[in-house]
Amino acid sequence: MAKAKRNSKTERYPTYSINLDEQGMFTLCFELGNESQCFTSFHPPSMDVRYKRNIVPALSNRKQSRSEKPWDKGTYSITKMKTKAETEAAFSERLKENKLSVILDGEKLQGRFAIHREETGWHIYKYKDKYAREEDPLSMELQRSVNRWHISKEEIESHKIGKQKQASKKDKEPTEPEEEITPLLTLDGKKFHFQFYRQLAGERLVCMINEASKAPFVMKEARSNQWKIITPVPDDVAEQEKQLATHARKLLAKAAENQ
Repeated sequence: MAKAKRNSKTERYPTYSINLDEQGMFTLCFELGNESQCFTSFHPPSMDVRYKRNIVPALSNRKQSRSEKPWDKGTYSITKMKTKAETEAAFSERLKENKLSVILDGEKLQGRFAIHREETGWHIYKYKDKYAREEDPLSMELQRSVNRWHISKEEIESHKIGKQKQASKKDKEPTEPEEEITPLLTLDGKKFHFQFYRQLAGERLVCMINEASKAPFVMKEARSNQWKIITPVPDDVAEQEKQLATHARKLLAKAAENQ
């Protein structure tokens, strides 16, 4: 009986599948009649509404290699589309508009997802619904869509110029009391706790910051003395990014001195 139910569902709705190859690349494919629309990504879609996944359009009608293993499979639908053919046609048309939403009914993925093309490329992310859930930010799902948080070359240069001006005024300005370097930091009444993890998910160094509300924030050392937040955070926390990065560097320096 279960098999008949499954066949009936795939007759009404088009299917999707996600496979994982030996290099750690995920391939997400949506059935479109006799063809398919595929995307590749280093990570599968997240069930956590806070995170986006970068995806790259791939060749349609690609053949699954023997090294690939199934990660998820199921059917997809689009609101107000009553037949399989209508759903596939709507998917194709809305994909051309660079913006669509689909409802996935799979073994791992459930609920509505958005697929958008933005300035930083294509992304897939979860809508907030009854299926959404939070993920462990220290799991292998750490990699996020981080392009929007990357610092530009112009910002780096302007920051260097600003530092030079500050250095020239150093003797004229009164010195501030030295900051106490501890894993706990209070900024504007909010408390942060710093923890460090090395070689996590292939990253050079990751700094985990827990706010008093237990919300996790992750920072990454992209280059020497350059730290950036790589997970979505409230605006008031984003404004404190430089202060958090400065404290993280001081903590590492203190740890190195004590070794």
